[in-house]
Amino acid sequence: MRIDIKVNEDRMPIIKDGDFVLGESDFQHVKDILEFRVGDIPQFPTLGTGISLYIQSTDRQKLIRDIIAALSLDKYNFGGFDRPENGNTNVLFSSMI
Repeated sequence: MRIDIKVNEDRMPIIKDGDFVLGESDFQHVKDILEFRVGDIPQFPTLGTGISLYIQSTDRQKLIRDIIAALSLDKYNFGGFDRPENGNTNVLFSSMI
């Protein structure tokens, strides 16, 4: 489990009593990796998937390859997809750290 500065829905740091709030951050890291496109993060220009680009795509294998590659760059393992009853698709992952 990784610890980082917690952010809100707008990716702004959460501050309490004048200090940054720290907390478990694996979910936020993976969410960012999936949403950001390659090149969106200047410090890590090769990190990202740009999952929104795949919405209309039928190439599921390329999506999976790109997710595996992006997650492994940040030391996460891709564990597949889960589709609960609510109809959303979740990406399953585990940390290598």
